[in-house]
Amino acid sequence: MSEVRTLANAITGAASLLGILVEERPDLLERKRLMAETLAQAFDGDASPADAAVPLPEDGVALVIGYHAVLIGSLGDDPERAAAMDRLRRWHNQAVVARSWLGWQGEDLQVFLAGPPGSADSETWRAAASEIERNERVCRKLVWLPPATAAQWPSSLERFMQRSFLARPWKGLLPPEQEALDRMAHLFRGLAREGLAEPTAKRWLDLLARDEIDREDLAEGLVAALRADS
Repeated sequence: MSEVRTLANAITGAASLLGILVEERPDLLERKRLMAETLAQAFDGDASPADAAVPLPEDGVALVIGYHAVLIGSLGDDPERAAAMDRLRRWHNQAVVARSWLGWQGEDLQVFLAGPPGSADSETWRAAASEIERNERVCRKLVWLPPATAAQWPSSLERFMQRSFLARPWKGLLPPEQEALDRMAHLFRGLAREGLAEPTAKRWLDLLARDEIDREDLAEGLVAALRADS
């Protein structure tokens, strides 16, 4: 489990450096049934806890990073195909349950899985990781195979991040004003996901991009932008 927590900490650190809000969401792993099933059970007046109808992973870490939800877990110690596919099936099941509770955020759900220390040097583990990542069912999956030596983990994790949605290959290559535009584009998409009309979102971004505007004027401007489209 140490490699799972190490992976989670690395993801949190990378997101923080990019200024992306990170929230730990253990409830996404504690849920054992689909939201619809849970509501139906409550409606029927059955207050007794129900066991999961499908096999689920035993533990892991759940994060919400910006508008991405990420389930992080272990692939266990057995690299043979049957064992790896069983672990994958459990995480597929958990991802389906989590998506039912996440609403629109479930569209960006991803699963990050970690092999055991030393799996980076195993051909069998590499084959298992490749098959898991090619599987596009339910959501995108990425596998981190840690080297045997913990001193090599930071560089290995950095390579892993470059394959994830946290990668910023243009970082440091673009002029500051273009990087600012990239951040504003992400913010615009987030506002649109929250249901703001496109004209309102654009007016909000215009206000938020101003260097010199006090809080009172900003608040009034944001409210006026909302009323303009109502």
